[in-house]
Amino acid sequence: MSSKLFKASQSKHKVAILLTDGIDNANTIPLDIAIKTAKKYGIKVYVIGVGGVGDFNPEVLNKIASETGGVFYAAGTVEKLKQVYKEIDRLEKSEIKADKYVKKHYFYHYPLGAALALLMLYIYVRRRSYAV
Repeated sequence: MSSKLFKASQSKHKVAILLTDGIDNANTIPLDIAIKTAKKYGIKVYVIGVGGVGDFNPEVLNKIASETGGVFYAAGTVEKLKQVYKEIDRLEKSEIKADKYVKKHYFYHYPLGAALALLMLYIYVRRRSYAV
């Protein structure tokens, strides 16, 4: 399903990190079709199996990684998971060019509000002076 995100990407290197317990709870896309789609879009999948021994099927996860050009890792502890992410970061160095969005704060409404209040006060005072 994440392959759809890369569909329109013009990037030379497309990398996906699949962090999984190995249990297919969606059962929507067959494994072979998912691998074929990732290969079609040139996506290298790094697969990280989390949990203890027997919690995931390493053969299936290794198949996903090897057929897409990625690597399979088993991470049973938080320390091992951190080590895996450092390894992937070392293997996949690339410069990311992204649009930057700057949230601007405009403060014009404060003097505008004060000016409108003064205008209303001026109109009020002028009307009272004509009424007297």
